[in-house]
Amino acid sequence: MANAIALLVLIGVLAAAGGSVYKAKKHGRKCIGCPHAGECAARSCGCHQQQ
Repeated sequence: MANAIALLVLIGVLAAAGGSVYKAKKHGRKCIGCPHAGECAARSCGCHQQQ
């Protein structure tokens, strides 16, 4: 029974993460993890180049 609950929790977490990625891509965000992704006019946000 504990294995079934753990499996359901894991499936729920993966579904939530997949839904978040789908929603971000649907809104046209290029870099999903970048906080400035919605503000960039270029093809890529360039967040990974700034250090």
